[in-house]
Amino acid sequence: MQAAHAWNLCLHCAMLEIGYVHISVDHCIYMRNTPKGCSIVAVHVDDMAAAASDKAEIGRLKEELGKLFSLVDLGELKWLLGIAITRDRNSCTISLCQAAYIESIAKNLHLEDAHPVNTPLDPHVILSKDLSPTSKEEKIWMKKILYLTALGSIMYTATATCPDITYAIQNIS
Repeated sequence: MQAAHAWNLCLHCAMLEIGYVHISVDHCIYMRNTPKGCSIVAVHVDDMAAAASDKAEIGRLKEELGKLFSLVDLGELKWLLGIAITRDRNSCTISLCQAAYIESIAKNLHLEDAHPVNTPLDPHVILSKDLSPTSKEEKIWMKKILYLTALGSIMYTATATCPDITYAIQNIS
């Protein structure tokens, strides 16, 4: 058994032991609902993000997991999977932002000088094979572009925080 799988199995058993169940649509999400409170835990490899009905429920979760594993509490969630998370308690909002992730994509693809536009792809533009490079120089230049890497990175952005670019992604993929 590989180490990652063994760790996931160990964590899964521990979560079940302390009263959590994983939800059927995503096995990386665990929930617990008791008369004392409810909580949700999202797991990514060995990182966890938790939300609970009150501070006491978060305290119980930390205490119970702390008996089983060595924990490091990083405090209130600020970053998760390349997404910046900002919580405004006064207005009762949570904001998600991938600006740093998008900037890193642009840098990796050498597109730092690209300029943002209001409409990512004009709906009247029809893309076709005829727009592909034809000369030897154009083909050599295009080979340097990490097209699939760019497309996959941007797809993640579209599904996470920028659904407005989905039309453009669909047309260029």
